[in-house]
Amino acid sequence: MIRLRLRSGRRRKAELGGYAFGAPPFGWRADAGELVEHPEEQETLARIRKLRSGGASLREIGSVLEREGRGPRRGMRWHPKVLASILARDAVEANAGAGRRR
Repeated sequence: MIRLRLRSGRRRKAELGGYAFGAPPFGWRADAGELVEHPEEQETLARIRKLRSGGASLREIGSVLEREGRGPRRGMRWHPKVLASILARDAVEANAGAGRRR
C-alpha cells in the first residue's frame, strides 16, 4: 500500500511538471521541484567528456579530477563505476537529444 501511494504521488508530481524521481543526476540539482544545472558539476562533466574523448581510462580520469580538486558528489575519491555511470547517462541523453532534433 505504501509503495502504491508513493508511486502515485511521484506520478502526480511528474505530471504537474516537478522532478519526482530520486537524487538528481550529476551536473544537476533540484530547485523548487525543477531540475536546474549545477555550474561546478557541469564544468566537471565537460572535463570528464574531454578526458574520455582524449582516450583516458576511467581510472586516469578519476586521478586527474582529484588532482584538479574536482570531487565527486559523495565520497572523497572518484570510483571508475561512478564515472562509467555518468558517461553512460550522458550518452543516453545525447542520443535522446539527437532523436528530438530530427
